[in-house]
Amino acid sequence: QLPASSTGSVHAFVTNHGGTLFATNNSINLNGNASAGGASTTVGGGNGGSIVATCNWWGTANGGDVANIMNGLVEFQPFLSSGDDSGNNAPGFDPTGLCNGCVGGTVMNVTQSTFYCSIQDAIDDANADDEITVGTGIFEENIVIDVEGLTLTNASDPVIDGGGNGVVVLITANDVTFKGFTVRNGGNNPMVDALIGLNNVSGVTIDNNIIEDGAIGVAIVQGSGNTVINNTISDATMGIAIQNSDNNNIGLEADNTTGNTFTDISVRGIALSFASDNTIAHNEIDVFDAYGIQLAQQSDNNEIFFNTISTGVNFDPLATPQCGERGHGIIFFGTDGGATHSGSNNSVIGNTIDIDSDICFKYGITLRDGANNNIIENNSITATYGGVFAGKHLMSTQLITNLTIEENNIEAPRGINIEEDVQPSGLSIFHNSLEGTTVYGIRNNTGATIDATCNWWGTNVCPTAVVDGDVDVFLFLTDGTDDDPGQPGFQPLSGVCDGEDLSGFTYTLTLTINENFAGLCLSSADQIGDISGTGLISGLFDEISNLPSFVGVKSIAGYELTGNPAVDGLEIKDAVI
Repeated sequence: QLPASSTGSVHAFVTNHGGTLFATNNSINLNGNASAGGASTTVGGGNGGSIVATCNWWGTANGGDVANIMNGLVEFQPFLSSGDDSGNNAPGFDPTGLCNGCVGGTVMNVTQSTFYCSIQDAIDDANADDEITVGTGIFEENIVIDVEGLTLTNASDPVIDGGGNGVVVLITANDVTFKGFTVRNGGNNPMVDALIGLNNVSGVTIDNNIIEDGAIGVAIVQGSGNTVINNTISDATMGIAIQNSDNNNIGLEADNTTGNTFTDISVRGIALSFASDNTIAHNEIDVFDAYGIQLAQQSDNNEIFFNTISTGVNFDPLATPQCGERGHGIIFFGTDGGATHSGSNNSVIGNTIDIDSDICFKYGITLRDGANNNIIENNSITATYGGVFAGKHLMSTQLITNLTIEENNIEAPRGINIEEDVQPSGLSIFHNSLEGTTVYGIRNNTGATIDATCNWWGTNVCPTAVVDGDVDVFLFLTDGTDDDPGQPGFQPLSGVCDGEDLSGFTYTLTLTINENFAGLCLSSADQIGDISGTGLISGLFDEISNLPSFVGVKSIAGYELTGNPAVDGLEIKDAVI
């Protein structure tokens, strides 16, 4: 230890020639000299020489102060965080403190009890299945995790900053766990850059990270069986991209606390291409002028369950185009790269979708490009334009076959739009609630009749006015009560699909007490004739309610008519007592 009274220049270790000088486990207390007038304290190498001076005590545990006394090529991290000597009255210095001092955060291989100041250095020295913890600090490095079974977790609040370049965290080994980091500032080329990239691996878990500012939040390319849960992803072109990869979990279906959160994503929240048998569940995607979830290029057999999606576009009459480019909630679209269709045999179930697109053509769920054998079920869709769209895009000639749209709750001016390239024979539109469909409940452009029976149209009177095209709506639901309102979608009461078409006929009926005629379709040319005998309904007659005023009752035989002959706007004609 140099005395504090020393003046002039004090050099602890200096090499002025090529080569490397190694100096460790020394106590070099330069603080006193640094504070002396006119003193200059340096540790450095010159003329191409370098010094490896790790695990020394520099008189302070403050990394910034230690860094300030370094000059030239000096590897001084990690340094001793304590100047305690083991004693023994022996000459020299026998440290007892840990060699874990760093200018930034400290990295520890828990398995080996070794310390580093660089995450990559710790990875390079790790063995399979080791555990590494990373303390508070900003680590300006792009790391490659290539050790199988390695676990990297946060000891406090570590940040990995990629400096705006490339892939910040690249994982090339199986069964890696990466948990509790902030990963930021990656490259901006969505073709090659990502904040976290998984390259042909399996069994990797990405958990509870803050991922921000880069081209793609998490990119999974090839491989299978990876898990991405509890992450917050923002300020990216795409949140999560899965390409040529199968059986991944983006959120866990069985655990509603495991989804990822997406904000400020400019193109796609979650994008799948040539990606099959994946589960996308319980994610919260809040974006604008972006697709919530896109399935493209033969993305088949995926489960899209219980996600919450909010997106849309602005309408600007002075702009070109007037509407934003994207803005659909879930979209099947894209056949680039030799794909034969966008996505087939997928299940889209239990999602809550909110689309704010003004008058722009944006739907909660859109199916294009040969999206065959897909199930759209138990989703809740609120949109300013449309609920579900199925049809071709531009010059596409691919038919959409075997489409199921069931038990969805759709609140939008345009409920369900079925275009000409949808095969009507395999279409099932059943038990949906189509509330507030001011333009149409269902539009059919296939050229053939489609079956849309047992749906709720927002009213218990004849629903023919809310369909566009040849649509069979009979029988229809006469009660829109949801049997399980706590769940997404629409679960109708049993026994209420009884709305009938009585137009063009004269019926003989026996009326029940307080019979409600909701659910009967009648025209001004129709009348209920000779209410007597056995018929559709049996019982005693007291009054008729909810029957259109233009429909007359011709006669009532065998029953005493009580009360005002005009009941609820109905004119009772030629009543026979």
